[in-house]
Amino acid sequence: MPLRPCLALFSRRLVTHAKNLPRGRGVAEAMCQEVTAPVDLPATDPKVAGVIECVRDASPTAKFLSVKVSDKRFKFAAGQWIDFFAPGVEQIGGYSICSTPKQLEEKGVINLVVKRSRYPPAVWIHNDAKPGAEVELRVGGNFVITEEDFKRPILFVAGGIGITPLYSMMRHAVEQCESGLVMKLLYAARGKQEHCMVEEIREIEKMAAAKGSRVDVTLFDSSINPDVVGLQPAKSLGSRIGACLGRFKQASFNRAAHLCSADTEPSISGGSSVKRVDLPSKVAGRVERLHLKMAIASLEGLACPKPATAFLCGPPKMSDEMEAHLLALGMPKERIRLERWW
Repeated sequence: MPLRPCLALFSRRLVTHAKNLPRGRGVAEAMCQEVTAPVDLPATDPKVAGVIECVRDASPTAKFLSVKVSDKRFKFAAGQWIDFFAPGVEQIGGYSICSTPKQLEEKGVINLVVKRSRYPPAVWIHNDAKPGAEVELRVGGNFVITEEDFKRPILFVAGGIGITPLYSMMRHAVEQCESGLVMKLLYAARGKQEHCMVEEIREIEKMAAAKGSRVDVTLFDSSINPDVVGLQPAKSLGSRIGACLGRFKQASFNRAAHLCSADTEPSISGGSSVKRVDLPSKVAGRVERLHLKMAIASLEGLACPKPATAFLCGPPKMSDEMEAHLLALGMPKERIRLERWW
C-alpha cells in the first residue's frame, strides 16, 4: 500500500528517495538515513508486544517512556529506532531507542524520548500513554555504532531530540569497553530546559572515568545569541553581576578559541601538531565550525595518532551544516555517519 501524503508529511524520518521506498513496511522503517555502518543488524518481524512501565516529562516538550518487552525475539543495536504502534492509532510512529542492548538484557525494557508534535502517535504518547498500556514495536534502521568504532576517538553532535540514538551509542560504548575509550558530545538545544537526559549523560561521564575512559560533554544553548549575551538591562544587583560574569566567561572562551584557531588546524588526517583548547561544559549559541575544530583537536590530542569518527543526529539543516563543516575541516566522508529526519 503506497505511503499517503499525510504520513510522509508528519513522519519523523526524511524521505530522500520516495520512489525507491519499499512498500508494505512501517513508515519509520522505510524512511532511513543516508550514512550507515556495515554490520548485520537485528530486526523483528512480525511486531512484538510491549507494555508501558513509566511515563514522565523529559523536558517541557518531550516525554520519556520506559517500555517492558518480554518477547525474546526483540533485539536491537545501539542507535537503531522502532516502529511504534499505539492502540487505536492508525499511523505508525518512528522513534530512536535511547537505552542499550545491555539494559534490555538485564531489565527487559527499552527507553524512548518523544518530542511533542501533531503527529497522532506523538499525540497519543503525550496525552494518553499510561503505565500498563499495551503497544507494539518493530526494530529498524542501520544508523549504529560498532566495536570497530570504539578503536578511534568519537565525536557525537546532537541537535534537540537527535540526542536519543547518540545517547544509546555512547552508553553502549562505555558498557562494552574496559578502558581507553575517548568520546566527546556536543549537544545543542533551544534553551537549557530542552536538554533531555542531562543527568543520564553525566552518569556516562562518570562510568567512563571509573573504567579509565574519557567522555567530555558540552551543552549548547542555541536560543542565545552569543554576540548579545548579557547586554540586556538587569533589574537586580545579582542579575547585573550574573550578566557581567556571563560576558566575562564568553569573552574568555572566545579568546581561547581564537588562540586555538589562529595558527593551527586539527589533525583530522593525523600527524600534525595541534594546540588543544578544551571546550567548556556550556556554550551560549549554536554549534559552529570552530567548535567542531576544537573538539576534533582535543579528541585527537588525547588519542593520537588515530583520527576521529563523527556521528551526527539532529534537524536536517543542522545535520547538513555539521557535515559540511566536517568535510571542510578535512574529515573524510566515510568517517561521518549521520541520521537525517524530519
